Amino acid sequence: MKAFLYPAFGEVDLSGTAGEYHALAALVAAGSGTQAAEPDATDAFGGTVLTRIQVSTSANSLVLISAGADGILQISGAPDPLAILASNFEAMATAEKAATYTSTTSQITHTWIQDQRV
Repeated sequence: MKAFLYPAFGEVDLSGTAGEYHALAALVAAGSGTQAAEPDATDAFGGTVLTRIQVSTSANSLVLISAGADGILQISGAPDPLAILASNFEAMATAEKAATYTSTTSQITHTWIQDQRV
């Protein structure tokens, strides 16, 4: 999986194969752990390479996604919101084509996190 940070825009870009999205979904659903990202990835748009994705559980009622100068993309939240995010990653993995996905990290709520459970 490739992960880039665009600090000027407050965005993170993830791209990967279906298998990589399945692995990320499992990590987020578990609520803790780390997944390596491609450290030698290159970006034509000048994004900063993120080398790890780290997931943790917190008392927040939302999912917080942040990235720092240390090259780590941090995803944290309560179990229920993390489960919703995991299902979104799972949907991306099972889609016809796993493609680049951009998330704005500066927003408090993320409109792309939708609870599609019945």
